[in-house]
Amino acid sequence: MGSTVAELPDDPSILDETATYLRDFNTLEKQTTTAEQLYGAMLDRYPNRANPGSLWGGASIAAHGRHG
Repeated sequence: MGSTVAELPDDPSILDETATYLRDFNTLEKQTTTAEQLYGAMLDRYPNRANPGSLWGGASIAAHGRHG
């Protein structure tokens, strides 16, 4: 799959980890005011995630939605 890391096991616990990641993103989105702050806060919490480019895209969209 395109969104997985081949070296990691294909385990159902990944679903729980992803749900936690998304909840954290939503929480931090409410606590920050810019895409840069949100991106930095998520990287601080999850420094080893596989695709920081996707995180930047999500942070940018979230910030744009706020500031419209």
